[in-house]
Amino acid sequence: MMKTIFVKYSNERSAEFSIRTAICLDGGKKKVIKTPCSEKADKHVKNIYRWFEELEKLYTGKGLKINQCCLTDHAVEMDYLEGQTLEEVMDGYVERKEYDKVEETLDQYLSLILDSAQEDFYLTSEFQEVFGFVPEFEHMKSASVTDIDMVLNNVIVCDGWNLIDYEWTFDFPIPVEFVVYRVLHYYFETTGARNEILRDRKIYERFGISEERQAAYAQMEKMFQQYIIQGYEPLRMMYPRITPGVISVEDALEAYRGQIWGRLQLFWSTDGVIRERDSRFFSPRDGKNVVCNMEFQEPVSSIRLDPGERPCVVEIHRFSVNGRELQPGMYALNGKDLGNGLLIFEQNDPNILYEENAVHSLELEWLVMPLSEELTGAFKTLTKKSQEQEQLIREEREKAEILRETIAERDRTIRDKNQVIEQKRLLIREMENTKVWKAYRKYRRLKERNKE
Repeated sequence: MMKTIFVKYSNERSAEFSIRTAICLDGGKKKVIKTPCSEKADKHVKNIYRWFEELEKLYTGKGLKINQCCLTDHAVEMDYLEGQTLEEVMDGYVERKEYDKVEETLDQYLSLILDSAQEDFYLTSEFQEVFGFVPEFEHMKSASVTDIDMVLNNVIVCDGWNLIDYEWTFDFPIPVEFVVYRVLHYYFETTGARNEILRDRKIYERFGISEERQAAYAQMEKMFQQYIIQGYEPLRMMYPRITPGVISVEDALEAYRGQIWGRLQLFWSTDGVIRERDSRFFSPRDGKNVVCNMEFQEPVSSIRLDPGERPCVVEIHRFSVNGRELQPGMYALNGKDLGNGLLIFEQNDPNILYEENAVHSLELEWLVMPLSEELTGAFKTLTKKSQEQEQLIREEREKAEILRETIAERDRTIRDKNQVIEQKRLLIREMENTKVWKAYRKYRRLKERNKE
């Protein structure tokens, strides 16, 4: 009798991709059984067997085994393999500081993925449905089928390398470099220790993935995750709305010490969701400038800067991310940029938002000055007048444009009439030179003489 010893539900997805994965004991032998959570996911589960067959054809004899799979009624059964994951093997190298072995293993594993891609990539509607439109992928290679989830945690080291999970396989062209990016991203950018190796050893550059490519692949990954959930909101995304989060004792004390004017609260996020627990306060030095030099333990994708809670003017002296000075327009704010490093915020809760694929460090120095109610009112009045003036200018420009069009139309009409007149004049001159016209003129003169 088959006994279930472990169950995992992958149901924080769209219904058509929601599945149940169970480890079962059958006669002393373990097996993995994947079943759909509903009829909508039946096709998705059956496709797993199809991908097994296609991937086995692709990788047979190339150093990668595809975990055996068979199709049953509404389910697929796979072998349960014992052994370390390739991720665990790599972690051992990292722990022992055997970084050359890290690179050597990556070279071997990623080479067999790259070598499988012998076809030219071209953009299809299927690709755009899953990953969006990324035009930078011309002249790249793709495989006949592509498992984009060949991350190190999906490979068991047991009598060679065994790919145990190939659920996310597609049969339309996908740049093979994207698969390489996901392998590197999900290994090196998940912990601080691994990330240091990524940066120090320039791993992305080692495999020819530029910063521009990284940004494009990050966008592809974002679109893919949206494709999986398709409107479903996972519980993890609801967390910020259903809990106030946590705050450290130090930050609580800092907040209590007073509502220090111009105090900066820095938020950071790896998934675009701003949370109170992922924040830190920076107070003005000597009651003047706020200085913030921050090294993040792991790369973040967005940072938010709150220069207090009330209307204010911010004078920026230094503002750089990853050693690069930020210019106006590179970040969003709920205030106005006055130029020359001056920002004005007319409302409560002023903030600045900056987003990038991988933010490692932030350097900031600025002066925050209160914006009194009188000044706020004056600025709002000035802004309103400025807007009204801009509206008047727009209206006058529209009137001028209409007038120009009217004049142009009149000029066209005059030109057309002049052309008609000129044509008639030419016709008359041509007629005057004819024998008939000359005879007619003689006849007229004789007739006039006879009248006399």
